[in-house]
Amino acid sequence: MLFQHADACILFTNGRPFEVRLRPYNGGKNMRGMINGKWHTELDAVPVTSGDLANAFATPAARIGIDPERLARNPTSYRLYAALACPFAHRTLLARSLAGLEALPVQLMYPWLGGPDGWILRKPPMVDVVSGRNTFDRRDFPDARFLWEVYRASDPAYTGRVSVPLLWDLEAHAIASAESREIVDAIVATQALRRDKSTLLGSAGDPEHETLADWIGDHINVGVYRVGFSATQAEYNEAHDALHNSLDTLEGRVRATGFLTGALPSVADLMLFATAVRFDVAYHGAFLLLDMLWRNLPMLEAHRQRMLELPGVADSVAYEDYRVHYFDDAAFNVRHAGPDGHFIVPRTFGETIATGASHPIFQTEVRAAS
Repeated sequence: MLFQHADACILFTNGRPFEVRLRPYNGGKNMRGMINGKWHTELDAVPVTSGDLANAFATPAARIGIDPERLARNPTSYRLYAALACPFAHRTLLARSLAGLEALPVQLMYPWLGGPDGWILRKPPMVDVVSGRNTFDRRDFPDARFLWEVYRASDPAYTGRVSVPLLWDLEAHAIASAESREIVDAIVATQALRRDKSTLLGSAGDPEHETLADWIGDHINVGVYRVGFSATQAEYNEAHDALHNSLDTLEGRVRATGFLTGALPSVADLMLFATAVRFDVAYHGAFLLLDMLWRNLPMLEAHRQRMLELPGVADSVAYEDYRVHYFDDAAFNVRHAGPDGHFIVPRTFGETIATGASHPIFQTEVRAAS
């Protein structure tokens, strides 16, 4: 997950913050977040009176925690807020599919993040795909249009970042977690607790899996952002070389068949895939990785293809969302303009910019627990 504040970008992986400096974004403005329950479109213009403000933005959102047993027994008692465009939220969607927890409801975001209110909840509303009726009592979750309203519903005095993924607890009427790895681990843990055992994921908690997942989170998932958000040439060179070396290391480790640690994919595979599927279509251009293409790494590309063949994985991929999200005009003050004057996509937003209702994930987004 990602939050921009002042001249830094704070990325969270495995519950730990990684701070990288930003290239100028829209003239250095438009840094957004919440202070004392109020949404601010330009934090730099807000007088800072609390010494804890910086710390509030450098830690995950307040949460009550996830109950894996209830998540396994009654997944519809939670609601997952995610964005197809966000790689950190993508992990949770992949885990949901491969762990056989499709009964966990999903609320998707529109891909464009450049507007004054940040993440916008995507339509259609949550409905039962069989009956066509609203599955939940509206009192159980925030009647929100913007994601920041969900954070405020959980904590009216909330100060901090607003990001996906987010797991909402319908029974507690509060955020259970806003940390991607924590949500993924809880979803994976349901495998051992459910009677049906319908899963395609390897065992959770294995030390080798955990170590590799941590390494991928730091060196690959966050590594691409360190390159893309470099503020100086020296920072870019250092981050670029580190990412190049990390990809070479993985290219030599990936198996010719199967997955990173065995015959079944693990959390490490999900984390790697979330970067792999965005690399050529988004990071290559947006993050100035112009000498790197995932498809030129034969072992890693073969791994990406194997992941795509797993049930539900291809349905979680949204290339057009990546283009809209990463190539917003507001993020590129200097660019090679296309024939229409835009870089890739126009800086406009409306209900028609992305047809969320047609995306395959909506076909299984709400199902009653059997």
